[in-house]
Amino acid sequence: MNNKTNQSYHHGNLKNELLQVARDVLEKKGLDKVTIREIAREVGVSHTAPQRHFKNRQALLDSLALMGFNELGEGIRESQLADTTDFAERLNNAALSFAHFATRNGQLFELMISSKHTDKTGDIPSASEKAFFPILDLIIDGQKNNMIQDGDSARIGLNLYATLLGITTMVNGGLIDSNKLDELVVESTQHFLRGFQP
Repeated sequence: MNNKTNQSYHHGNLKNELLQVARDVLEKKGLDKVTIREIAREVGVSHTAPQRHFKNRQALLDSLALMGFNELGEGIRESQLADTTDFAERLNNAALSFAHFATRNGQLFELMISSKHTDKTGDIPSASEKAFFPILDLIIDGQKNNMIQDGDSARIGLNLYATLLGITTMVNGGLIDSNKLDELVVESTQHFLRGFQP
């Protein structure tokens, strides 16, 4: 074990270091390479050391997904700190924040959305909902201010989410040039607002 890792472990940072290395391996080598043994080797600890924090590979993957949803939610919330009261601009900022995260972290995002459906009772569905609360709040605010039609705000938001998910999936798959991402996202939010105007 190298001194850096040993020091990290004794300072209680091994879990975070394992997660960061797992994320790096996920993005560079793919999901199949994210194993307890591989991550331990990359960090420089014994293959049993990670078991203090992750009982198995699935626990490691779930922790990665949770980290991703927390980061995504934080990014969307930060997008709302811009000094603007224009509703369309605020919605654009939120949508762009989502799209940038999903395309800059393609493998992680794919893990997140697949984990959301496999972990029905754990922390992931809750973390996913929390990540999208700022967008839901925006839609509710839009309804109150007569920018978006009345109705089930979550269902209305699902239309925007599905559109953004389609765009980012196509960018990640190389079907759309990544340079067109921002333009497509802004166009999509404009279409969304027109389609759901009162």
